[in-house]
Amino acid sequence: METIELHSWRVLNSQSYLVIGLFKNVKNSKKIRTMLMASNLKASLVNPHLIYDEFQVVVAANKAYQASREGVMKTKTLYSEVIYSLSPNSQISDAFVKFGIQDGLTTLVGVTFEDSEDFPNFSAVKKEIDGELSTDNQLGQFHNIPAIMKYYDIGPEEFEISSLTDSIVTRISKKDVV
Repeated sequence: METIELHSWRVLNSQSYLVIGLFKNVKNSKKIRTMLMASNLKASLVNPHLIYDEFQVVVAANKAYQASREGVMKTKTLYSEVIYSLSPNSQISDAFVKFGIQDGLTTLVGVTFEDSEDFPNFSAVKKEIDGELSTDNQLGQFHNIPAIMKYYDIGPEEFEISSLTDSIVTRISKKDVV
C-alpha cells in the first residue's frame, strides 16, 4: 500500500489546519484553473517553480489567514491571498503570474485550510485533479534556484550568510511593513 505524504500544521492562533500536498503529472490544469477562478475549489494551487521550501508556503498561508481574520486582505479570497502572500512585492497580478497555475502546468502545490482532521477541502481538490498526489516530499525537484534568487532579489553575498529559505521568508514577511 502506497503512503501519501500530506503535510499539515495548525494555523497560528487558530483551530484550523493548513494542508499542503504536491501533485505531479497533472493533465487538467486548464480545468482546475477555471474552477479556481470561479471559486469552485477551496484551495490555492501554486506553481512550484519559485517554491524553494515548504516553509515558504506555510509562512505565506499563515500571513494570508491572519489578514483574513483581521479583515485586511488585499485580494478577494483567502486562497488568492495565499498566492499574493508568496510574492515579495505588492503587485497582485505579478503574484498570480509567478505563483498561480497556468494552462498546461503539470506540477502543482495544493494548499487548503481545514476545520476538521479528515481534510474535506483537500479531498475535494484531490478528486478534481487528474494527476498523482506525491508519495513523498519531492518539492525540491521542481524549483529553479537562479529564478528564485532573481525574483526575491537575493544576491550571492546574502546567499552565503543566510539560508535561502530564511531570505525568502524575510521578504514575504516584510512586504506589508515596508
